[in-house]
Amino acid sequence: MAQVQARPWQAVVRAQLTRGVGVDQIEEIDTNAEGLFTRRLRVVTGPGPGAIEVLNEARLRQLLDELRAETEAPPPGVDIAGIEAFADLIEDALRCPPASRLFDGAHLGSVTRDESRGVLYGHVAIGFDVIGTVRDHRRVLSFEQQIITGPTGVYRPLSPADCASLVAAIQANPPGDAGWQEIGRDAAAVAASCADD
Repeated sequence: MAQVQARPWQAVVRAQLTRGVGVDQIEEIDTNAEGLFTRRLRVVTGPGPGAIEVLNEARLRQLLDELRAETEAPPPGVDIAGIEAFADLIEDALRCPPASRLFDGAHLGSVTRDESRGVLYGHVAIGFDVIGTVRDHRRVLSFEQQIITGPTGVYRPLSPADCASLVAAIQANPPGDAGWQEIGRDAAAVAASCADD
């Protein structure tokens, strides 16, 4: 008889909050490895999982306040250690969002300068049909992207995690244009702000 070869163990850590709402509903808050928190209401023994809502920063702060209040005056039978652990997960997510892969595989092109306003524009190609521009205006970084044949996109702020992704792209394939080194220093400063909190 052939021996079965065991594969390596894989670990998945899950965290979930639950509570009863009204007579026949359960509210569940889940988190995943990417640091997203979701909420759903479901009917006890009812069909389907119910609508799922991804919690934004404001909703996470509200939930954190509720959990902290509950740990200060715990109801009988509540596992305070579990509530505190979940609150810590929320604090970590608010302090330092999950890693970004925004600039994975990006090709960094030329950098243009607007000397009068102190702005650097770093031109980027992502994949085969997406281009974009990193705008660095005195260490405030933002990014727009569009399909090659489409109109210019809207600049959106880069998060510390996005800035870390940009720094990694600059380090992985140092671009020929020295302007990227300046953008990289500014992006690294923004990325470090997450680690310093």
